[in-house]
Amino acid sequence: MRKEGLGVQRNTEKGKLWKQLKDGYLIWETIGRKAAEQQQWKSHADALCVKRDTKRI
Repeated sequence: MRKEGLGVQRNTEKGKLWKQLKDGYLIWETIGRKAAEQQQWKSHADALCVKRDTKRI
C-alpha cells in the first residue's frame, strides 16, 4: 500500500512537470511563430518597396 501511494505521488509530480514543460514550450513556440510572421511581413514589405523603386527607374 505504501508503494502505491508513492507511485501516485510520482505520477502527480510527473504530470505537474509535464504541464510546466508543455506550457513553456507553447509559449516559446508562440513567440517563435510571431517572430517568424513579423520577419515574413517585413520581407514582403521590403520586396514591395524594391518593386516600386524599380518601376520608377
